[in-house]
Amino acid sequence: MLRAAQLANVLEPGSLVVPVKAGRPTFKLEALASANGFSGHATHDALGDVRATAHVLRTIAARAPATWELLSGLADKKAACELLRDPGFVLVVEHFGVAVTRPVVPICPNPDYPTEWLGLDVSVDPAPLLGLSPEELARAFADHKRRLCRIRTNAMPLVVSADHPAATRLLAANIAADVPARTRHLRTDSGFAERLIRAAALSRREYPKAIYVEDQLYEEGFFPWRADEGLVGAFHAADPADKLAIVDAMQAERARQLGRRIVYNEFPEVLSVQVRSMMDQSRIARLRNSDAPWTSIGKALAEIDKLMPTATPSIAKILDEYRRYLRDLLSAQAA
Repeated sequence: MLRAAQLANVLEPGSLVVPVKAGRPTFKLEALASANGFSGHATHDALGDVRATAHVLRTIAARAPATWELLSGLADKKAACELLRDPGFVLVVEHFGVAVTRPVVPICPNPDYPTEWLGLDVSVDPAPLLGLSPEELARAFADHKRRLCRIRTNAMPLVVSADHPAATRLLAANIAADVPARTRHLRTDSGFAERLIRAAALSRREYPKAIYVEDQLYEEGFFPWRADEGLVGAFHAADPADKLAIVDAMQAERARQLGRRIVYNEFPEVLSVQVRSMMDQSRIARLRNSDAPWTSIGKALAEIDKLMPTATPSIAKILDEYRRYLRDLLSAQAA
């Protein structure tokens, strides 16, 4: 809904009433739905949010049918890929508080990430980039991060054909006049795609290997592994006493660890005394680990000490109660 509203506001201004807050358009669901005639929205209520979302989408479909048709295509990654195979350039709409439209030449899919296309922003002359080695290109992209465009075809990219009726309005005249020639010049470099792929790999931020299972969602493929999909379903359907055996049969360590946690939290009685004690100690160690990325007991107590001097009496009472609870928890663990 957010992306649909942003694109409708760009391509067909006035089709959607977009409220303004602090001088900038706001696309928050409650404000947007209310501004477009939806009343009685129960904020943060699941069903209320669904109804408000549906109302905004119906409004876009009724008032901006051409944009709605375009959006329906962009929701399909295959259709998005077809648009990116344009031999010329496309317009990529992004939103950073306000909408920004860039002329981008889609170069090629990224072989390392099948749902990602690599492109180059040609709002600036790309000629100085042609002929650069992959390493030099990577350094150039580091200095000018927005020149290299990574378009995720499975994330409903806001991509518009260059012949869209709104194109002449969205591109500044001084840029629009030069973009076709820049596009043709870029397309004449047959080896640029190969160098771009290598440069994209070099310029991608490298993340250290995750230590904790909560950070491992995208490591070694999406979760769960295909080999474990059936076992995950069987795990949830099984009787508590049979769950551990299913967990131990899973291939991915992530799945085994998360499965044991579910059993520990919901069915601790099926665990042996030894296993339960080991997992108790692990939980206690996590709560005490002030160097970990989560909020430990020590971090929470330190945060309370920072908040107390400026807290109102009612908030100070809550903080004091929470501090006593944390200290009691720490004492109980120590015992």
